[in-house]
Amino acid sequence: MSIMLLLDACVMASAQTDFGAAVRFDRTVYDFGDIMQDSGPVSCSFVLTNISDKGWTIDQVASSCGCTEVRWSRAEIAPGQNGNITATYSNDEGPYPFDKTLTVYVSALGKPVVLHLRGVVRSKSMSLSDSYPVHYGPLAFRDREIRAGNMVQGESRTGEITVANISSRPIVVNFENVSPGLSIRLKEKRIRARGTGTLIYTVESDRGRWGENCYYATPLINGKSLPSTGKAVAPKPVLGSQAIESDSASNLAEGCRAIAVSAVTRESFSASDYSAPPVLETVNSTFSFGKKRAGTPVRANFALKNTGKKKLLLYKVEPTSSRLRCIAPVEQVSTGEQKTLSFELNTAGLEPGEHLFIVNLYSNAPGQSVRSIYITGILE
Repeated sequence: MSIMLLLDACVMASAQTDFGAAVRFDRTVYDFGDIMQDSGPVSCSFVLTNISDKGWTIDQVASSCGCTEVRWSRAEIAPGQNGNITATYSNDEGPYPFDKTLTVYVSALGKPVVLHLRGVVRSKSMSLSDSYPVHYGPLAFRDREIRAGNMVQGESRTGEITVANISSRPIVVNFENVSPGLSIRLKEKRIRARGTGTLIYTVESDRGRWGENCYYATPLINGKSLPSTGKAVAPKPVLGSQAIESDSASNLAEGCRAIAVSAVTRESFSASDYSAPPVLETVNSTFSFGKKRAGTPVRANFALKNTGKKKLLLYKVEPTSSRLRCIAPVEQVSTGEQKTLSFELNTAGLEPGEHLFIVNLYSNAPGQSVRSIYITGILE
C-alpha cells in the first residue's frame, strides 16, 4: 500500500456524538485502516468537549486488553474546554483484523461510553482491492456487515468506517432502501480513483427493537445498485469458538445488493430503577444434553426465577442459531414466581463433536439486563 493510501485510511472524519447535555466526543470509533505487522505500535486520540455549564472529570478509561495502552486528561475540564484520550495499540498480535474497546467513565455521565479502535494488520503489502475484499462494483468494503456495538434505549450509536474506490475513475456514493432507525452517508462528495473515503453511520435505539438487530441500506454507485462479490477477511479465531453454533446473515450472502449495520440494544436504567428492582435468577444457566446421535431432537429446559421486588419483563429471548426454537416462551415473571423456558434443538445435519448453543435474554433487571444461557452436548 502506498504512503498516501495509508494516510487516507488513517485520517478520520469528524462524527461528533453528544452524551446527554454534558459531553461531546469528536468520534467514538477510530479506524486505522490497514497497518503493517512490522510497523510497530500505532496511536490515536479522542477529543472530549464539555458542553455543559459545570466542570467534570474523566475518572477512568479501561482498555479491553493489555495490548492497548491508554492515557487521558486528569485535570477538571471546564465548560467549553477539551480533554483528550490517547490510546496506543501494541500491534503485536499477528496479521488479523482487530477491534479493541476503551470504556470511558466521565463524572458527568451516569453510564460509561465505549470507544472502538479498529483496523487490519497485514503481514505484507496488499493491493487496495485485496485490502477491501467485498466489492459492490468499484465500491469496496472490508465486510458486508458493519458492527456498531452496544447501545441502551434512548441512545444512538454513531461510527465511521473506511471504504475504497478500486476503479480508475472517481465515484459518487449514495444510499437507498435505508432501514428506519439508520442514517448513513459518505463524508466526501466523491471518492477519487483508487482512493478511500469515510462512511458515517448512526443507529437510533427503538423500544420495538431489542437485542441484536441489523439495519440495511443499498449503496448506489454513480446512481446504480450493484450485486456484491467477494468474502470478508476471516477474524482471528477465539480458543474454543469452533464449538459455538451461530447463524450468519443469509441475506448478506455474496450477490446481495445491501450492506448492514448491526447493533445490540438493551434497557436503560436510572438511579430509581435500582431501589426495588426485579432480579433474574437462572436456576440452571447451562443445559447439557450429554451424548446424542446427530438427528436426535433435544428439548432443553431452563428455570427462571424473579427474586426481586418488581415484575420481571423479558423483552427478547434471542437464540443465536435458528436450530433452536422456543416452544415455551416466557414474557414476564412476577415477584417470587418461577417459570420454565423451553427450547427444541434440531441436531439434524450437524457434524460429530462438541456443540455449544447460546441464548441471550434481554430484560428489565438492572445490572443484568442481558443474561446468557447455554445448551451444550456431544453429537456422535
